[in-house]
Amino acid sequence: MKTNLLFDLDGTLADPFLSFKNSLIFSFQKNSLPPPTDDNIRKSIGPPLPFSLEKIFNLDSFKAVQVMKDYRSHHADHCVAEYTFYSGARETLQLLKKTHRLFVATSKPHHFAIPILKNFSFDQFFLKIYGSELDGVRSTKTDLIKYILETEDLKASETLMIGDREHDAIGAKNNQVMSLGVLWGFGSKTELQAAGTSYQAKDWADLLQFIMKP
Repeated sequence: MKTNLLFDLDGTLADPFLSFKNSLIFSFQKNSLPPPTDDNIRKSIGPPLPFSLEKIFNLDSFKAVQVMKDYRSHHADHCVAEYTFYSGARETLQLLKKTHRLFVATSKPHHFAIPILKNFSFDQFFLKIYGSELDGVRSTKTDLIKYILETEDLKASETLMIGDREHDAIGAKNNQVMSLGVLWGFGSKTELQAAGTSYQAKDWADLLQFIMKP
């Protein structure tokens, strides 16, 4: 049994689309850029935002920095109220907390992640909430998972990363950690399989069954 569970936040525990969209639209407008499409917004949820701004929205590094600054300013004021946690998440975490050690592992800066989880009383399920730093340190899942394993003295063989995008699976694989993909987020089954997830859960009951099996 994998006793240590690392949960991604955006697209796994909660749907950040409205919050993410509104902050992106604000920052794009402020920088005189065409509004981002819903399709590109969905593609950019999961990876570190600086990566998405350059690779998905094709912004140069200077413009990406400016957009990021305005995005964070708007996000700090509005992100908490605009989040929606997925139905079934709370009940599943309540059950898993009885038998496992739960942590949040998100590329979102912990400066934003902690208030979001606290606002909806989801922080109670986790031993600690881990995210990136505002300066970009540990924004990749590879670096973040490595840091969690070292800080919490967790064995990779006893740890499972749970997320909705390939970045979660790749970060887990780079740290010899098994990964589970969830299909209700922003990544496809094809993406998750190609990234090396051991299993792709279609819903919370499916996830729970996989984790709790002998």
